[in-house]
Amino acid sequence: MEETYRITINNHPFRFDCRSWGTRSGFAHGVELWDTGEWDRLAEAKCFYLNRTWECYNFQTVMLEAIRKAQNREVTRTWENLQRLYGWERITKKRREELDKRLAEDEYMETLKALYDEVKKVHPAWERWEWVRVE
Repeated sequence: MEETYRITINNHPFRFDCRSWGTRSGFAHGVELWDTGEWDRLAEAKCFYLNRTWECYNFQTVMLEAIRKAQNREVTRTWENLQRLYGWERITKKRREELDKRLAEDEYMETLKALYDEVKKVHPAWERWEWVRVE
């Protein structure tokens, strides 16, 4: 089974390409998270289950994991930019404060946080979502 979810957060369109497949001892869910405004694949996540999931809706767990991976990717990019800019090699307490400051001011990071909050909801605002199911 495959499903696609689309949502726009802070004028950034995102797409979740979700799929489910059977395994030898259960089943699995996988997702690819895309920023369709830039056609950039942000992250991919997989979860394997033996019996059932305790999600509020299908694919919620892998969607959240993909967003966390995308957030970690942004942290890494910001740190690498600071390393190039200042020639830093190690992270210190003061440098970590600078990194945190940059991340707090980053609009894209705020958008990813808002996306995470939307997906985490027990009952998301489905009117904001576009859903396509492919059998």
